[in-house]
Amino acid sequence: MAGIWNWLNSTKLFDDGQINLSVLKQLIDFLF
Repeated sequence: MAGIWNWLNSTKLFDDGQINLSVLKQLIDFLF
């Protein structure tokens, strides 16, 4: 699970408090 959090941090998913939609889509594609 820690690997996922490290990946999320590295992708700047929540950059400046805003959700990075392109990264979120990559995450969804990865998980589903």
